[in-house]
Amino acid sequence: IETFADFCFSDVSNSSSCDAIVVGGHSAWFKTFFSAYLGRRADHPSKRNKLCNAGVVLFQLQRGTIGGRVLYRVRPGSIQVVHGHFGKKERR
Repeated sequence: IETFADFCFSDVSNSSSCDAIVVGGHSAWFKTFFSAYLGRRADHPSKRNKLCNAGVVLFQLQRGTIGGRVLYRVRPGSIQVVHGHFGKKERR
């Protein structure tokens, strides 16, 4: 997960000349990613529930340094569900 965050800000991703990085992957990976980078105090369904199949979310990933250590976080409040949902869909 940290390798992906490193890539997002690397010269290889050319992040200085783009506004977005589009990523596809497994819902469990995204749940782990949000749990790792949203922080303990953030209460968001993405930390407890997987993203539905073909779900799409938009969010801001930030990078900073504290004590010389590079840290990443998903900006709280930046997660927007574009398509789908987090968690199980209720059956009728």
